[in-house]
Amino acid sequence: MKKYIIHVKSQQNIMIYMNPVKTVSLVYGYSARNAGDFAITLGAIDVLLSFGIKVKLFSRYSRSNLDYHQALETLNQRYSNHIEVFESPFTLDRTDSMIKTLKNYTEGLFTIMGIIRKRGFRRQLLDSDMIIFNGGNLFRCNSIIDFTRLLALMYPLQVAQKNGKKVIIFPQSASTLNKIGKLLLFPILRKAQVVMFREKLSYKNLEHFMPAGNFFQTIDLAFFINKQKAKSILSINCDKPNIAITLRFHTVGDITHLPDSEIAYCLDELGKVVDKLGVTHNVIVVVQTEKDYETSQAFAIKHGVKLIKSHNVLELIEVYRNVDLLLGMRLHSIILALSVGTPCLGLFYKQWGLKNPGMMSCFNMPYKFWEDRPTAEDIEQNVQTLIQNKQIHTNTILEIVKKEEHMLKSKISEIVQIPYGGGGKISYINGRSAA
Repeated sequence: MKKYIIHVKSQQNIMIYMNPVKTVSLVYGYSARNAGDFAITLGAIDVLLSFGIKVKLFSRYSRSNLDYHQALETLNQRYSNHIEVFESPFTLDRTDSMIKTLKNYTEGLFTIMGIIRKRGFRRQLLDSDMIIFNGGNLFRCNSIIDFTRLLALMYPLQVAQKNGKKVIIFPQSASTLNKIGKLLLFPILRKAQVVMFREKLSYKNLEHFMPAGNFFQTIDLAFFINKQKAKSILSINCDKPNIAITLRFHTVGDITHLPDSEIAYCLDELGKVVDKLGVTHNVIVVVQTEKDYETSQAFAIKHGVKLIKSHNVLELIEVYRNVDLLLGMRLHSIILALSVGTPCLGLFYKQWGLKNPGMMSCFNMPYKFWEDRPTAEDIEQNVQTLIQNKQIHTNTILEIVKKEEHMLKSKISEIVQIPYGGGGKISYINGRSAA
C-alpha cells in the first residue's frame, strides 16, 4: 500500500495534492564533532523533510567509527523515526594506524572496482526514487589523497547512474581540480539532473570548464536549517554590544596546521583588535570544532575574554543570533551567523578556496585575506562600519536568505515533482509533522 502526502497551501484557499511519498538516498552525512559540516547535513535533511520526502541518510563513516555513532545519536534526538541512517561502504579513519589505513584503502579500492560487492549498501542505496549528493566543499582534487577521497565520494553516484537512478548534487563549492579529478568528476556532473553551487565563484569556475547546462546557483544548505528548536547557551550582557570571533589555523580540509609564522601574525593582529574592542564591547571567542579549541582557549585567556565551546548547531545559531557582529575565520560560523541576520567580517587564507570570498560576496559582506597582511586598524575600521549599519545589513541578509530558500525549494519541487507552496505549506507523513 502506497503512502501519500497532503500539502496544505493556505488556510483560506486549501489545495490538496495527493502524491506517493518520495524516498531519497542522501549521501553522505557528516560528523557531529564539526558543527560546520554537521550543519550542512541538518540543512539538507530539513529541506527534504519540508516536502514530506522520506530520507535515507548514508553516513560518511562505517559503524566501526565513533563519528558514526555520535552523529546517529544527535540525529535520533532531532528527527526520531523521520529518517533512516546507514553506514558508509568504506572504512576510512585518519586516526587509524598505517597498516590498518592501508587495509581500509585496499578494501575501498576493491569495492569501487566491484571485486568486493557491498550488496546491502547497493540495495539500500538504490531502493529510492533518487540519490542526492550532500552539499559541501568536495569538488577538489590536487593530490593522490584528494583523488582517493573523491573516488570514494563519487562511488554511490556512479552506482546510481549505472542503474538508471536520478542524481541531484546539493550545493557545492569548487577548489583546485587537476586533470584526473576532472576526468572522474565531469562525466558524473553531466548526467546529474541538477548540479547546485553554493556561491557564484565556484559556479563560474566550473561552468568555464564544463558548460553542461544543468548548473544552479544557490547558497549553503546550513542557511535552511529549521531553527524552531534552537536553544540559547549565551548569557547576554546588555551593557555593551557583543562581538563573536572564530579562529582557524589549518590548511584546506583541516589536514595540517598553517606555518607558525602565519599563526603568530594572525593572533598578534587579532589580539590588538580584541584588546581595543574589549573596552566598548563584550568579546566572545566561539569554538565549534575540536581542532580550533587549543589555540582559541589560549587566545581567550591571554586577552581576558569569554570562550564558548559547542558542537551543537542549534546552540551556535543562538549564540550568533545574540551578538552584533562576527569576526569569522570559520566559514560555517559565518553562515550560521548570516542565517539569523548577524553581519560578519571574514578573515581567510586564499588557499581555503573560492567558497569564502564567494559566500561573502553573495551577502555583500567585507572580507580580508591574511596573505595581504591586513592590520588591526584595517580590521577595526570594518568592524565599526558594520556595527554602525547593523540593522540595514540584518534586513538585507534576511531578505537574501528568504529569497534563496524560495528559489532552492522551487527548483527541488520541479525535479522531485512535489508541489512547493512557499512559506504557507505544511507537510505531514502518515499524519505526523515532518517539520
